[in-house]
Amino acid sequence: MSQKWKSCSERKFVSFDVKSLFTNVPIDGAIKVAQRALRRVDEDELQLQLDDYIELIRLCVEFGPFEFRGREYEQIQGLAMGSPLSAVLAQLSMETLEADHYRNIVGRNVVWLCYVDDILTLVPDLLHRLNAIRPSIQFTAEEERDEQLPFLDTMIHRRPDGPQEDRRHRERKEVKTQQTPQPGVRHTL
Repeated sequence: MSQKWKSCSERKFVSFDVKSLFTNVPIDGAIKVAQRALRRVDEDELQLQLDDYIELIRLCVEFGPFEFRGREYEQIQGLAMGSPLSAVLAQLSMETLEADHYRNIVGRNVVWLCYVDDILTLVPDLLHRLNAIRPSIQFTAEEERDEQLPFLDTMIHRRPDGPQEDRRHRERKEVKTQQTPQPGVRHTL
């Protein structure tokens, strides 16, 4: 990988992050990527028939009630936050988008390091092209400043022989939201 880093020395690090990944992964799309992944498994290794797995996944992700301040609501869009199955389906969705679309945009001989919905790359000016793939999956981007970039609780420093990371870096961003469910109304939280 060091050759990829050296060949991109004139470029800046860029970090991409998907906005609200779980709730923006379409349920039908998540089920399709689960089918695609399960088709790669030898059917003799599965405890159930493939169609039964898919039906169980569908039941789990389509029924999305949650409680907020003592009231029940129904999630009507995307995958539920906090569900272990949502984490797996979101990861599979991002891997599928990367393999089918994003890699074609950035090319094969490029540094592209991905952790769920956080991506570190040395290919700038791709934000609009990545966001054009699926309107519900939108990225934000942060470019390196002074030859460094915060990424996944580390600070990546540019060095002539390749990147160096400082694991002591901790940046906590305060997240504020004004989304409060109203009683008796279905919300897309």
